[in-house]
Amino acid sequence: MLRAVAVTAVIALAAWAVAAEDAVTVSVSGPTEGHLGAYRNHEGHPTRRYEASLNTGATRYRFNHWVDVHPDHRPKVLPLEGMIGMTAPTGANWYGNGFLNIHLEGEQVGTVRVRAVREMESGARGSVDFEWRRPEGTWRVRFLALPQGVRLFCSVRYFPAGPPADWRLRLVCYPGRQTRDGHRMTTTAARTLEQTSTVELRRAGEWWLAIYDSVYDADHGHSDGGTAMIYAPEDVSAAKLEVTDYPVTVWLTPSGQQVRLIFWGSFFGSSNAEIVEEMQRTAEQHLEALRGTRFIHRAVFADDWRERQAEIDRLLEALGHPADPGQRAREVQREIAEIVSRLRERPGEAGPDDEPRLLDLLQRQEAVLWDMRWEELLGG
Repeated sequence: MLRAVAVTAVIALAAWAVAAEDAVTVSVSGPTEGHLGAYRNHEGHPTRRYEASLNTGATRYRFNHWVDVHPDHRPKVLPLEGMIGMTAPTGANWYGNGFLNIHLEGEQVGTVRVRAVREMESGARGSVDFEWRRPEGTWRVRFLALPQGVRLFCSVRYFPAGPPADWRLRLVCYPGRQTRDGHRMTTTAARTLEQTSTVELRRAGEWWLAIYDSVYDADHGHSDGGTAMIYAPEDVSAAKLEVTDYPVTVWLTPSGQQVRLIFWGSFFGSSNAEIVEEMQRTAEQHLEALRGTRFIHRAVFADDWRERQAEIDRLLEALGHPADPGQRAREVQREIAEIVSRLRERPGEAGPDDEPRLLDLLQRQEAVLWDMRWEELLGG
């Protein structure tokens, strides 16, 4: 008997290990309160911080959002370094204190408090959202990764509250290492640019960038290697690249209400030449993967809720159609159907609250189902 139990436990553990290898684990924490140290002109100011991570099994992406919340800034907050930082898989490359920034008519969108930092999916895909709401509308940044993946997919979506506002993305990178004694470079499909250069990128042909430092190459003892990024060219009306002796900055002007991107945290161990060759060889495949990625929760495209509703209907009939659970089930079913239809068939009409509301409704539906199962089990 004990041997059978032990064997069963080993099989279960092995199955769990296999499943874990094919899953993305997600964590979100915050807000946590802290204080700045000797930050010039902001010494000792109180801060509020959120953190999130996506662990694919092959790499772990970690994100950081923090702001100065000193009373002098009220009713706003002050994003001193930027809106979202990438602190892993490396402390170099995409800036840990603010690599992704959204600008609106002269100021950052993040001067209002972040509305939500939430886990959206885990398992077969992993995703986290950062969301800001202003009078001009809502901006949602969604990071998404796949099991055993090294690519970080990203969607920056704007939901206007009225006439659409003009907005831009600013992406900040310190290739290889945060240093001024290197030599920054960026290669596109058309050319290689060295510090210090500022150019307008040709939207049709320069939608991928390999970003690296010619001094801090892979064989340099203090380099974390170079990086790369892709943006969907149809999502962007203008793009500008600034290669300085410190950061490399990319400015993207959206052509609509969404910009889709792929980031690489680092090509650890690959030389600059290998990174460029890899992007030249595979960029088209990555772009197709980006275009084929649904930045909508996978529950929208699953019909599990219909199966649950069918079981609820059967239980209602078996229990004599009790009024309270029946009414709750009908209300939940109606709203789920409305949101799923909108997200599937008319995504342009969807609002920023649709997906979180859908996830809440699916949990409520499951709770109703379990209540009714217990009712049936206990004899009504």
